[in-house]
Amino acid sequence: MGQKPEYLLKTSPWLLCGIAYMSGQFFMLKYVVFYGMTRPFGLEDGIDDYPEHPKCIARIYSYSAMWRHFDRGLTFDKNGSLPQARPTHAKTYLGPIIREEYRNSLLWKFISSLISFSFVFIYHGTYKVIFIWSIMNLIAVSIESLGKWISKSVKYRQLLDATLSPRGQRRFYCICMTPLLLFSFLSNIYFFIGLKPGHIYISRILSMSIKHQMVLVFVLYSGIQSSVELERKEMFKLT
Repeated sequence: MGQKPEYLLKTSPWLLCGIAYMSGQFFMLKYVVFYGMTRPFGLEDGIDDYPEHPKCIARIYSYSAMWRHFDRGLTFDKNGSLPQARPTHAKTYLGPIIREEYRNSLLWKFISSLISFSFVFIYHGTYKVIFIWSIMNLIAVSIESLGKWISKSVKYRQLLDATLSPRGQRRFYCICMTPLLLFSFLSNIYFFIGLKPGHIYISRILSMSIKHQMVLVFVLYSGIQSSVELERKEMFKLT
């Protein structure tokens, strides 16, 4: 599809979304092979915290989780440090690189995301398509950080507890995450397929009928709801 993007103009909405889904699955399998082949060598060298293979991309609905499970080396830890992959007996951290009182601020989260995606942009190549993809990732991660910051406020929690049951709160959370998942869906098209296919996907989705748009939103919402329930089930198993 990257070589013949005009074919995307002729496909049905179902096939259009199916191509995007399978592009993500193929990309995930590539990462599974890469991590699976190199992890035994890392463990043999004594690096016990060598990253495992990524989770299925179909059940990851947030940008922060996506980057934690795919490129963990680009994730700052809770202490504001950059972990350095070294043998277990010589484990060190590149940091902490910022004062403790600022580590949970929105500004620090934005700066850390900006640094990470700037590196990603340079690493993958300073192409226009990579720039667009990196900017979309930065925007989405920043919006997600802002949402988490708001959700931790006392007034927000009081309002939520007074109006919605725990089950209703989870559904409300899934509704809020649906636009970000759609944004992720579109940004990854640029990375998986190319610049022109990314433009075509955005124009096709915006020009879809209301019925098709509602079906797409419902499918994305259902996927998030299923993932949230799976996460709760996994947490109950650990406790």
